[in-house]
Formats: sequence, C-alpha cells, structure tokens
Amino acid sequence: MKRTFIIPILIFVSFAVFLYIVLPQISTATKAKENFLKTEKEVNARQEYFTGLKNSLEEMAGYQDILEKIEAALPGEVSLASLIEFFNQKADNNGLILKSLAPAVAPVNDESDEKETQQAKENPAQYFLLVLNGSVSSFESFLKDIETSARLVDVESSSLQQALGETSSSISILVKVYY
Repeated sequence: MKRTFIIPILIFVSFAVFLYIVLPQISTATKAKENFLKTEKEVNARQEYFTGLKNSLEEMAGYQDILEKIEAALPGEVSLASLIEFFNQKADNNGLILKSLAPAVAPVNDESDEKETQQAKENPAQYFLLVLNGSVSSFESFLKDIETSARLVDVESSSLQQALGETSSSISILVKVYY
C-alpha cells in the first residue's frame, strides 16, 4: 500500500518540479532565442545597409571626374578672379589680349516674359563685358574655344572695331556666365 501512496506523490512532485523549475527555464530559453533571432536580423539589416553605402561610395568614386567637371561648369558663385583667369587663359591660347572684363547689365528685351524671369530664377547667371584686342581669325578660334570649354558661357553679342591701317581689331563681347 505504501507503493500506491508514494506513486501519486512522486507524480505530483515531478509535476510541481516541472511546473516551477523546468517550465520557467524553457520559457526563458525561448525568449532568449527570440531576442537572439531579432538581434541577428537587426545586425544583418545593418550589414546590408552599410554594404549598400559602401557600394554607393565606390560608385560615386567612379563618377568623381564627372562631378569635378560639373563643379567646374557650375561653380555655385561668380568669382571675378577665376573668371579673369579663365578668359585671360582662353584669350592667350588664341592669340588675343584681354584688355578688360567688367560686370554688365542684362540686355533689355521689349517682350518681358514670365518664362524669362522664371528661367532666370532657375538658371542664375551674370553678364560681363569683355574687351579683347587681336585678329578676327583669333577671335573665331576664341569663340570656338569658349563653346567647347567646361564652363557654361553664352556669347550674347559681339562688336568689332578696326582702325584703318591696323591689323588688330578691338573686340567687345557681352557674355552670360552661369553659376
């Protein structure tokens, strides 16, 4: 009879041990496993993010020369010293002498359009008056050189003045420089 009485007590004690000792351990292990999987997913997501950043940085390094050309074309501001250097170099390369460079007022059109003012806001530019001295053929090559340069420059108007008996001409050019 002692056996029949001890078996239910052992079953009850084993159930109590399972309920109060083993079950909390199982639930703690399950929560730890869930936290580990969640943290592992976050780490994988961060690794993918940083891998994407690294790939983007490598791709940007490949476009560095293009970005430098864009920076040269649109410097963001008008620097008179860099403009003088730019136009003086182009003039020297083509056999012309840069006599003066001065800021100028934009030419006034009879038809003031809202589109023109909107375009002026979107594409900021400054007008300059250049005075050069040299031959007409040098002037033609100067214009071609400006058209093919990286800097965005539009020639708005030009005028030639040649004195009798002289081979060189005085050339005035109104240019629009984008920044």
